Parts: sequence; C-alpha cells; structure tokens
Amino acid sequence: SNVSAGITLCTGINFTSSCDSVAWPVNECIALNDYSGKTLSFRPDAGFECLLMQDRCNGNEQYADLYHDSIEDSDLSRLSWINMTRSYECFTTTVA
Repeated sequence: SNVSAGITLCTGINFTSSCDSVAWPVNECIALNDYSGKTLSFRPDAGFECLLMQDRCNGNEQYADLYHDSIEDSDLSRLSWINMTRSYECFTTTVA
C-alpha cells in the first residue's frame, strides 16, 4: 500500500508566515526545496512521525523527531542547526 504522510510546514514559528500542507509517501527522503533552511514550524498529521533532517536525510547529523502532538513542532527556531535543514522523512506510527 502506498501510504502518504500529510504534513504542514511554515517559515514562521507557531505556523505563521508562508505555509504549505503536502503529502508524500512514507519511508522516502523528501527534499524541503523552498523550505530548506527556513522551516520553523513542522507538524505531521496524526498517525505519523517525521524526522526533519540536514542534508539528504543524513541520520549522522542532528535531526528533529516530530509527532502530530509534539510540543516543539511549532517553534523550531531554538534548534541551533535549523537553518541547515534540507529534507525530511516520515513513518507511520499506527498500524491500520
């Protein structure tokens, strides 16, 4: 089954400024493109976990592990490396 994870991401904290809601397949590295280095809010839809990552989903670098109800997802500005984000990858957290 081709499951897609919906996410909302914004260039401002608390889901302000320029925002987009997109859905891409789980278990795939997705490029942030225009949001590279500018994503300050990021929320997966319920049932998904996403890793907001540096470079091309480089697990050796610091990353943010975000859930739908994560507290930190609305203000990522305090992460010192947030301007280095280039990609994300999502996973399902619930079994249908």
